[in-house]
Amino acid sequence: MQHVRAGMPATAWSWLGEVSHTRMDIGQRAKGLLRSAGEHGLKAGLTVPLWTPGIHWAFMTLTTDATADLRELRSTLGPMNYFASCLHSTVRRLQGDRHVPRLSARQREVLHWVASGKSTWDISEILNISERTVYFHLDGAARKLDTQGRMATCARALALGLLHP
Repeated sequence: MQHVRAGMPATAWSWLGEVSHTRMDIGQRAKGLLRSAGEHGLKAGLTVPLWTPGIHWAFMTLTTDATADLRELRSTLGPMNYFASCLHSTVRRLQGDRHVPRLSARQREVLHWVASGKSTWDISEILNISERTVYFHLDGAARKLDTQGRMATCARALALGLLHP
């Protein structure tokens, strides 16, 4: 929880006390808890911060007993971050989050290409606009959707039916 509340990104961790993408002080404080998790069969996992309108912080933790190798887990951080954001947005919609903001056609177009895995540079070339303009549309969509980050913005737009897979 300290990792998420400190505004840190998604992280991989193991029962050996290893934590990626965090501050040293948070990693040190987590060692005992992580070793205890290992004693209960949780060998490693990913913790993904989630942002929701009206909630200051939330997170999803995915665990495994298949590996404790952080290199293997770090390679799944991107896809799992996207998965957690999609699941979180879908659950909010199912619980009655009915506010559906209006995105401009260009914002939807940029998000479509982001969801397709294109980089900012790729999108600027495809749409014949500057990278700065791509960021402008991403920022605008994120502000309207009350999200932080490319993946969370795409996930929320998909969950709200503003994008189609």
